[in-house]
Amino acid sequence: MTGAVPLRPHFRSNSALEQMRRELVLAFHILNREGQGNEVAGHVTARLPGAQTFWTNRFRLGFDEANLADLQEVDFDINVKTGGEVNQALLFHAAIYEARPDVNAVVHTHPRNAVALASLGQPLLPLDQQAAIFFENIANYNDHEGVVLGKDEAREISKALGNCRGLLMTNHGVVVTGKSVREATVGAIVLEIACEIQLKAMSAGKPVQLSAESANHAKAFLSQDEHIDMRFEYWSRRVLAENPHVAMDIA
Repeated sequence: MTGAVPLRPHFRSNSALEQMRRELVLAFHILNREGQGNEVAGHVTARLPGAQTFWTNRFRLGFDEANLADLQEVDFDINVKTGGEVNQALLFHAAIYEARPDVNAVVHTHPRNAVALASLGQPLLPLDQQAAIFFENIANYNDHEGVVLGKDEAREISKALGNCRGLLMTNHGVVVTGKSVREATVGAIVLEIACEIQLKAMSAGKPVQLSAESANHAKAFLSQDEHIDMRFEYWSRRVLAENPHVAMDIA
């Protein structure tokens, strides 16, 4: 496989569910490749539009170990429909899905730059056009109480997210949502890069921000499905080229 070959024909499924499951496996591996796999911590979930269940990786597996056979289907009370084991912290994913019918994928990771920025209590600033996809579309959650194991805190996280695309969780990590696995995955990677840029800019001086007009223009352009697909498929090609076992798994 070369970079010139489009990904989609190689794993396109006639079933929307199987297509989503294959993209979920790829999302785990893409995020791991981009430095967001944190041993067995973090989670990525996805559902079909309107579904009252969602899918995720089996508990105790790292992002780099994701495969179709170990994906688990879970309801909003975190009852596993497929007989495996999942992380109880997925309660806040369920709370987001219940509150946001527009959301079909949720990424929660602990990337270093995002955690560092969130620990300062700083909002994300529009310092480059890539970060503009979160312009006026990201919130901060400052009430971290440890590992999320109860429905009350799960609902608080969902409430803090509101209608935003992303959430910076002080002393914890990030939540990024999307209407698809592709959109949430791209958003999670862009957010970590944006946080890195902001930390470096703040350490050097006073950053110059994009104007609201420029940020909104970049946001509209970079949020298009065509652009999201292009980036997700590029990262997918790299994962598949470097990990033949993943290519075999989703073929």
